Amino acid sequence: MTRTSRKLRKARELISDPKKWGKGSYEKDGRYCALGAVYACGGGAYDLDDAALCLGGYLGSAISFNDTHSHDDVLALFDWAIAFEEVGSPGVWPPGV
Repeated sequence: MTRTSRKLRKARELISDPKKWGKGSYEKDGRYCALGAVYACGGGAYDLDDAALCLGGYLGSAISFNDTHSHDDVLALFDWAIAFEEVGSPGVWPPGV
């Protein structure tokens, strides 16, 4: 497991409960978007870079994806990004999204 995949796993766990996930801001009232969760679990902006690239670098903006897709879709994005980081090529994105 890489440092980036650990951050992605922590962030996914943070927003795995739909009550902890949100749209429109990194964090508001204890609800996090995809990148807000990564940021909360990874420290500073430089630590966010690798995880953000895994989440958004291959399909555009992770922020836009978060704000235009469902909670389940965002969790699937995390699963894909974790697999990408750990095994290199988990398959074609999107997996059913």
